[in-house]
Amino acid sequence: MSLQDAGISAGTDKARFGYLPIYEKYISKYRDTEDLNILEIGILGGSSLHMWRQYFPNARVMGADIQPHGRNIRGEMVNSSFFDQDENSKFYLCDQSKEDQLKEMCESIVRKTGKGIDVFVDDGSHFQPDMMLTLGVVFPYLEKGGVFIIEDICTQENLAKGAKWWGSDQQENLEDCVERTLERFVDGGKMTSSYLSKDMLEYLNNNVSSCDIYKAQIPPLTPQGTSSVAILTK
Repeated sequence: MSLQDAGISAGTDKARFGYLPIYEKYISKYRDTEDLNILEIGILGGSSLHMWRQYFPNARVMGADIQPHGRNIRGEMVNSSFFDQDENSKFYLCDQSKEDQLKEMCESIVRKTGKGIDVFVDDGSHFQPDMMLTLGVVFPYLEKGGVFIIEDICTQENLAKGAKWWGSDQQENLEDCVERTLERFVDGGKMTSSYLSKDMLEYLNNNVSSCDIYKAQIPPLTPQGTSSVAILTK
């Protein structure tokens, strides 16, 4: 079963947006891995968790959200019932705008499983500061060769027009937005951003082995226009 087939079967919108054939190029190397940790922030109804379980039947499928049930900060319904049905899984309550909560989640994964994260997906708030903080905090917990995926990144073009994800009232720093920060790394081999501490930037610049940015395959993904997907490997 391809990742696209698993996504369609599970009913995740990742299949409709054209993400999954891209992801599979990076994560298919783990198909035969027995000891595998997958973590996704932003679970909504849990459809993508069912997809990961189908594609990686033996993996530890972990998910995090700002709450287990009810409406999230964008008014969308969150349902963590997947974790009641799947013994080889774990739900983490985590606000990705909080550095201490991100760290505690990652430390807990290492303590409980004896290793770091192999595949990480940020499908959370989609706010620029949150995505950057999550990259800075979580990336060090990736295993060597691990894959870090950032979904639904509001593009520079749309940010410049004043577009923000789902009516966010956060002030977005265009120069240090996710897409521009990653493009600086791709073009010049160095990541800079006011959203990240000096230590975070140093770690990323020394440990990101590749960074690829893809424009959305089926626009529009945001209320204001297209978005990007970034895939970083360690």
